[in-house]
Amino acid sequence: MEKIYSFVFLLFFITQISFAQSELACDGERYVEDVFSDFTVSTVTYGSNTNIFGFNQNLKMDIYEPVGDSHEQRPVIIFAFGGSFLFGFREDMAEYCEQFVKKGYVAATIDYRLGIPVFEFNETGATKAVMRAVADMKAAVRFFRQDAATDNVYKIHSDYILVGGYSAGAITATHAAYLDENDDVSAATLDIINANGGFEGDTGDAENQSYSSDVFAVYNLSGGLREKEWLDIDETEPLVSYHGESDSTVPFMNGLANNLAEIDGSGLLHIQAEIAGLPNYLKSVEDGGHLDIHSDLFYASDLAEFESNSHMFLQNQMCPDFQITNTIEIARTHQDLDIYPNPSNDLMRFDFGKIDSDYSIQVFDQLGRMVSHFEVNNESIFSLEKSKIGGGMFFVNVLFEDEMIAPLTRKIVFN
Repeated sequence: MEKIYSFVFLLFFITQISFAQSELACDGERYVEDVFSDFTVSTVTYGSNTNIFGFNQNLKMDIYEPVGDSHEQRPVIIFAFGGSFLFGFREDMAEYCEQFVKKGYVAATIDYRLGIPVFEFNETGATKAVMRAVADMKAAVRFFRQDAATDNVYKIHSDYILVGGYSAGAITATHAAYLDENDDVSAATLDIINANGGFEGDTGDAENQSYSSDVFAVYNLSGGLREKEWLDIDETEPLVSYHGESDSTVPFMNGLANNLAEIDGSGLLHIQAEIAGLPNYLKSVEDGGHLDIHSDLFYASDLAEFESNSHMFLQNQMCPDFQITNTIEIARTHQDLDIYPNPSNDLMRFDFGKIDSDYSIQVFDQLGRMVSHFEVNNESIFSLEKSKIGGGMFFVNVLFEDEMIAPLTRKIVFN
């Protein structure tokens, strides 16, 4: 069963972002459909920095541009590959670059510094690896913003720079977008950040460093964030995620990534995004693992649904006046639900009216922790007692056995 911990297309919060959408080629087709068939690939060096062996490493990126595109204000998405921060190649993300470039984006896939020393194969070493990768990705963001302000070789719109990746690359992207100096960071982590050049990192020359590393949105494939609270109410970057619920490498909710460092996975991040009022879309895959949901034919329909929905979601964020409706959502029915009294002192009733499906109710606290779970057999009235979950504000997700009924998300309060 698909589980979406958000209102899939939460569009109206876009008013908080003052981007000039009219400068993009918003026509309701571009950014969603394949409008280009051919593309070029060029390789550039976007920066350099010292790797774990003490040598200077030139960092390259492959840049994909659509052939025949006359528009001069294009969004760009920067991808980072997976590989546990130990191995991998920028070419690993070529397929995603091709997918986006055909839709009218400029797309890029980057090198970033790899490696965790054997003597630091622990949480500290993993944190250092993440911060090195984040510094490199931020330099790549600044590379495009610098180009837009100077030579304008790639004809990108500097307000629409997206970052994404798979696994370690996705972890890099979420931290590049959401971790900043306003977050509550442990002293040990802050020491690592400062030793790496601060929150901006020390990759890139002085001119590169003079530009902003802010991004427009995050495309998270089986990744997570060290602390979900780093995604807070001040964030403006919409979040898109695809994640297997049985992922044992990067946990879907919370756990150790590669048995090295604790991480909050996509399931918690999207609950946190709801709390922060941030537009977000999550496609989760029941029983899906870390790699199989991206490569196994068994999950081909899940991946196809995610790709279609995520492109529509991002288009709608960039072009709110040209919103595309999700045909899958149109095909679904929307179940009535009345919750009363809400707030309540002791007992709350969930009134579904007429219902023809079994359903489950998940209750999460404000920290994104699941505090209770109920399986219900086709009952029109469900009663929830305060004694079952305690007092406070909670978020409730209702998931229906009939997949043609759209999931529901509600906020409840027990005094």
